[in-house]
Amino acid sequence: MKPSYLISNRILSHVYKKSAVTLEYASKNLAVTQERYLMNLLRSNADCYYGKINGFNTTRSVNEFQKKVPVTSYEDYFPLLERIMDGEKNILTNQEISRFAMTSGTASDHKLIPYTKKLIKEFYSALGPWMHYNYGRYNELCRGTSFWVITPAGDLPEIKSKVPVRFDEDSYYFGRLTGKILKRVMVLPDSVSRISDIENYYYVAAYFLISSSALRLISVWNPYLLTILCDKIKKYRKELISDVKEGSIHPPSRLSEPESRLLIPYIKARPKQAARLMEVFTHFQSDDRLLWAELWPNLSLISCWTDGWAGDFLPQIRQLFPGVPVQGKGLLATEAIISIPFTKGDPVLAATSHFYEFIGLERGDVLLAHQLKKDEYYEVVVTTGGGFYRYRLNDIIQVTGFYHDLPRIRFIGKTELYSDICGEKLHEYHVSKALKSVFLKYKIPGQVHFLTPDAGEGAARYLLYISEKDYTEISVDGGALTAKLDLELRANFHYDYCRKLGQLQQPGVVLMHDQMIKEYFSKRLGGSKPGTVKFPKLEKRENLGELFTSAKAV
Repeated sequence: MKPSYLISNRILSHVYKKSAVTLEYASKNLAVTQERYLMNLLRSNADCYYGKINGFNTTRSVNEFQKKVPVTSYEDYFPLLERIMDGEKNILTNQEISRFAMTSGTASDHKLIPYTKKLIKEFYSALGPWMHYNYGRYNELCRGTSFWVITPAGDLPEIKSKVPVRFDEDSYYFGRLTGKILKRVMVLPDSVSRISDIENYYYVAAYFLISSSALRLISVWNPYLLTILCDKIKKYRKELISDVKEGSIHPPSRLSEPESRLLIPYIKARPKQAARLMEVFTHFQSDDRLLWAELWPNLSLISCWTDGWAGDFLPQIRQLFPGVPVQGKGLLATEAIISIPFTKGDPVLAATSHFYEFIGLERGDVLLAHQLKKDEYYEVVVTTGGGFYRYRLNDIIQVTGFYHDLPRIRFIGKTELYSDICGEKLHEYHVSKALKSVFLKYKIPGQVHFLTPDAGEGAARYLLYISEKDYTEISVDGGALTAKLDLELRANFHYDYCRKLGQLQQPGVVLMHDQMIKEYFSKRLGGSKPGTVKFPKLEKRENLGELFTSAKAV
């Protein structure tokens, strides 16, 4: 262990402590914390265009704010964002829009999200308590390095804007000062996310991942990305070991000159590490569990998505890394941060970051954070320092409990992911719940499965796409399987009504062979890097084109 790792991590833990104390206070004073945040935000933006037309300067309570300002979606802001892109100031906020971050929703086109210094500070207000908690619970993290993948990688399209459209460095989300310290323990340079070729990206990320034997933390959003990186390490082990030894980098395709220049400062010869890698692969390459344990003997924590579709990949992660704790990340969007790991149990609401409202899925009522009920489902609405007010994130969450006043939150799915062939209004969150019940009952091991609407041949129904290998391992026949699925789906009132009317038939089963599963992943990734790609349980045919033609119905 290098002394610098211990010193840097302990400094970070100390710096993060203040924000952790603030969130602890908020956990016992949630309503007061949220109202105070909102009133301060409205006062600071009362003179901007949006503040003037919505009467921020005369708003004295949360109730008044809700009456004056409508619930919004991204489309509501588009004309105002165009004005900002043309160079106008003080439109959504009195703070300068320093940049636009680009994002693409699970089922929507690209969106440009305005970033201000206040919004960055709000992200830090959540990430700080999360990291302080990690240092306290997993003491060994202080003694080594971390592998972080945060920013989506890839090229940005050309957009005409006087405000820059770009991704900032990953460490920027932690604040300028702490970001500089964090870089000392992060093994993956921010510049790697600028590599455009996906296979080159995998190779370079794998290079840095195996270059450090002091690795303590692996933090990725998508657990599928970690399995890919493990596969790439095995595939390119000879080339990677040679590069580690020589202090060079030779991915499958030639790097561009700008990409090479960005990486040069981080590439150095490590002959001792290369010799160690050669020994590990020689003795353990046939046993994955021993291989990864020998590569990173002190790995103390894996942090990744665990909710929704991501939970299907957890058995594989735990098989690759037995004994290593897997921490479920909270819910974070480009626009806002919703929940973070802070205590044992599900992530808690990041109450010191933004102002939150929640639309109940059953009754459609709008509730504040301190009014939420356990086991209920809600759609998330946020007001942030970036200039979005009462903004629908289109994320569905379930409240699983509380830490003092703070709701514990589990991500369920996206509101955009719904299907409505004949009025059934079937949401992805309900599909996920139904599939989970079916797969638990019949002990189906499948990691890749989803439901898709089928209105062909005069009979509307839903088809369950499942791995052919998984299907052959279960003892129940297709009829019983789909009957159970139909029963679970009929818990949805509208679906049940359509079934009673005969508008929907009982679901069917379609088997996917290995090549089709590979094609599915390729389609879902769309040529981009899978660090933040989501795999929903409800797929629409138009999203996947001709992929379905190669499937085999039961």
